[in-house]
Amino acid sequence: MAIFHLSAQVIGRSSGRSSVAACAYRHGARMIDERTGLVHDYTRKAGVAETVMLLPEGAPEWASDPAQLWNRVEANEKRKDAQTAREINVALPVELNPEQRRALVVDFCREQFTDRGMVADVAFHDPDANNPHVHIMLTMRKFDGDGFGPKAREWNEKATLEQWREKWAEHTNRALFQAGQVTTQVWVDTEAGPFRLDLLLTRPGRRVAIEVDGQHHDLARDRWRTVFIVSAGKADVVYRVPAVFVYSNLIGVLAGLARVEPQCFKQEQRDRWCEVAQARWEQTDGDSSDEITDRWEDSGEEGWSSKEGWQFSSRAFAMNFRCDIHECSVRGLQPYLDFVWDTGLRDVDLLKQAWEQRYEAPSRTDIFAEPLPW
Repeated sequence: MAIFHLSAQVIGRSSGRSSVAACAYRHGARMIDERTGLVHDYTRKAGVAETVMLLPEGAPEWASDPAQLWNRVEANEKRKDAQTAREINVALPVELNPEQRRALVVDFCREQFTDRGMVADVAFHDPDANNPHVHIMLTMRKFDGDGFGPKAREWNEKATLEQWREKWAEHTNRALFQAGQVTTQVWVDTEAGPFRLDLLLTRPGRRVAIEVDGQHHDLARDRWRTVFIVSAGKADVVYRVPAVFVYSNLIGVLAGLARVEPQCFKQEQRDRWCEVAQARWEQTDGDSSDEITDRWEDSGEEGWSSKEGWQFSSRAFAMNFRCDIHECSVRGLQPYLDFVWDTGLRDVDLLKQAWEQRYEAPSRTDIFAEPLPW
């Protein structure tokens, strides 16, 4: 699962550090610090996958050579406590392949760093194939002709770092969506405010969300959240699932989801989940001899219609969710969307009350069962 981590530190002489030494280590290279005469040789360092130099528009050619760049930075700084570089350390999503990670980092660096005038010296590390991360060394001065100008103090502001963290999260989520991945605890903005999706599974052109309903959840209130989430385009369909099934049988939940949303899974994943679903069906209904077959193969079509998919998967879903699963899509929610626009309300509690008053069903916990099926 993707883990968010972005930290920043300043490389400075007050702590006895050199930007040339830091660069040599991150590149796994041999470099001479011309200011001190020290040789920094890290050519035996393992785990350096790739290095990339990203320059702002109008930067001099010598800035593309990391050894020249950081030696000129060191030569330009005269103070004994000078800050010579900023480093950003970022964990990369293991769900993405190396090419996707590279594109993610390059896009982020161009938008947030080089477009502002910094050089981004990027070193991709993956020492054991389980901890991909990137070191981004940044210059602290803009260029002025063939040399450096004054330091950009605004790059040191706390708000700037917070913006970088926020933008990195946005870039990462976008990359994961484009690649098609499962993410958890996703906050989405809607007209009624921010809501959290417990699980979001994405493939190009399809976003499937699961919201977990606890034992004491107000279902009528929470389902209005779903109305806003779907209407805002944050998910194409939301499945509301009782928490007891998620906590006790997450594998079964995902197996059922693969049956209903096959387009969100790769073929080999779907086949595996079908095996899981079949095995669990046999465990829960040992007297049944009917097999859960692959309907999409029998239909002669490459995919299913939504109706065919629901019919095909109803038993597999019943195995995991019984009668407590609710599918919420744009078409199914249209009456409730119309109610939102008619009333002008955007607060889920007020909408719940207004709905109950209009349809005179204050005692029902499943308000959406009438007047139209959920």
